[in-house]
Amino acid sequence: MGTIHSFAQRLLAAYPIQAGMPPLVEVLDEVASSVAFDERWSVAQRRLLDEESLAAPLGLLLGAGRKLDDLRSLARAFGSDWDLIAERVLGETAPSAMPALDVAPIVRQTQLLIDRRADCQDSADKLVAKLGEVEGTLTLLRRATSDVERFRLLGVLGGLKAGNVGRAPNWPDIAGVRGACADLASEASALVSRVVDAAVRPVARWIAAWVLESAEGRIASGRLEFHDLLVGARELLRRDPDVREELQGQYQRLLIDEFQDTDPIQLELAVRIAGGREAIAEDWRDIEVPPGSLFLVGDPKQSIYRFRRASIETYLEAQQHLGTTVSLSRSFRTTPPVLDWINGVFGNVIVEEERKQPRFAALAPDRPDVATGPAVTLLGANEHADARSVPRRCGGPRPTTSPA
Repeated sequence: MGTIHSFAQRLLAAYPIQAGMPPLVEVLDEVASSVAFDERWSVAQRRLLDEESLAAPLGLLLGAGRKLDDLRSLARAFGSDWDLIAERVLGETAPSAMPALDVAPIVRQTQLLIDRRADCQDSADKLVAKLGEVEGTLTLLRRATSDVERFRLLGVLGGLKAGNVGRAPNWPDIAGVRGACADLASEASALVSRVVDAAVRPVARWIAAWVLESAEGRIASGRLEFHDLLVGARELLRRDPDVREELQGQYQRLLIDEFQDTDPIQLELAVRIAGGREAIAEDWRDIEVPPGSLFLVGDPKQSIYRFRRASIETYLEAQQHLGTTVSLSRSFRTTPPVLDWINGVFGNVIVEEERKQPRFAALAPDRPDVATGPAVTLLGANEHADARSVPRRCGGPRPTTSPA
């Protein structure tokens, strides 16, 4: 009995050579893993900044206000799911070269907005002054000699806010001018977003490749982090039928508890061990599991979705593919009046949705009905007539409802 990570470590320690690792495997704790990541990222960051092919997209990202710490966070995120990188990031078509930053449409739209100053009857109007600021930005945009500089100025236009600036009597159509300001800001922001999206793709692809390279290096050296344990154990079971057969004989009954929060890798490990030598299918759903060899215990209503890649879809698929479902519906904890309230309320609140929400299962009581009084009482529902009569707690503001 143990956690999935300790079980995966046990497998790798028993079959290190088959897993492509040295005989002695070291598992880094969270602190050591964090230190090791920082050391690797320090080297990778210098390589990234020296990469000539990424000079343009990196310059645009930094010009858009992104920071190197943002790229570090991206590397961290990739590292948490590095086994998906080859398929979901590097498996996609490589992004094409950065497109030229065409600001001509924005320049024309900005000039048309500035020309509307002539409609104002008062040169001291604050909206006229606002359009003067826009004209200064447009002048700089026309003089800009690099995409990075143009990109920064687009960001300025994207932040344009006219709001209620200006006096309506001074303009024949002040709403139209303010609307034109909003349209310009929207178009400039949209262009910034498109450019950022195009710029981040080659940078993200480079970082993803580096993360995958680092992970494969850890596997080869035997200095593993927690996620490496799961991926290493899964790859071991995917490629070695002798190991699967031996483990099937050793672990004839497998039980996964708290299955609603199970990483899909954990499920695949169990299915391949239960399936033994014949568990060769690429997809775990196509593996035949001998009856009585695998038990899953969980409650989807308690799921912390996205916790370690857990998903309701994985839960429901396992329920569909792996044998019979047995419901544990008798409650030993509480009394019939409380259960009647729970069944009545949550029977209406929890509505079954395909691939999203399982149906509600009513709970049956085991304890006798010996309770008195209401099953459920809401405290603090009514406001006090005199809030000053309620004492303060910890120096905070006076509450207006019951302290309970």
